[in-house]
Amino acid sequence: MFFEACAFGTDRSIVNPELNPIGKKIIPQLKRCPLAAETLGRILKPMLDREHWDWVAGRELWELKQEKYDILPVLRLSYLYLPPHLRSCFLFCSMYPKGHRFVKDALVNSWIAAGLIESCKGGKLESDGHRYFAEFLHRSLLHRDASSPASSVYVIHELMHDMAKLVSENECFVVKGEADLQKIPEDVRHLSIIGGGGLDETNLKMLCQYKKLRSIVCHGVDSEIIT
Repeated sequence: MFFEACAFGTDRSIVNPELNPIGKKIIPQLKRCPLAAETLGRILKPMLDREHWDWVAGRELWELKQEKYDILPVLRLSYLYLPPHLRSCFLFCSMYPKGHRFVKDALVNSWIAAGLIESCKGGKLESDGHRYFAEFLHRSLLHRDASSPASSVYVIHELMHDMAKLVSENECFVVKGEADLQKIPEDVRHLSIIGGGGLDETNLKMLCQYKKLRSIVCHGVDSEIIT
């Protein structure tokens, strides 16, 4: 099965037979979603021992209802497993429209501009950003856009985008029209403005009141309004 291939790999000789019944208990929770199977498989694969698998299978997350955005519990678990430096970059991606096509260098530069890349041992920010990007691919947070002829174009799965939007509500916020300006969280750090939606220079001046705001991403907005 696909989940077993993701969790165990090709060498089944090293697999603890005690893991099979635990895996069978988990599989129904994946709701036949390939992304969920791949994501959980990558979480379980580094630690093929019964204690770790029992801990994952027994998490209270599985009991959560799929309410807002219909987020699968396993996808929430994948977010909790992200190291802090990747969490911020992942949440930042929620500010782009669903289905947005990411170009590697452009996304890395956006992370750097937003202050999300922490240089390791004096290394270059670009190199560290590319390493972050590679981790995104490994963890199935991004995947190549099969519809694009360019090999350097990537997208976020719709379910992953929904999860990023859910967990980033207070840190990142998307403005699609004037009415959204009244809903911006007080502690917002990153703001996305999509399409303009009747926004003008006057009502955008209110953004100055958000003292923790660090970056603004614009999509389809007249540059004269921002400048």
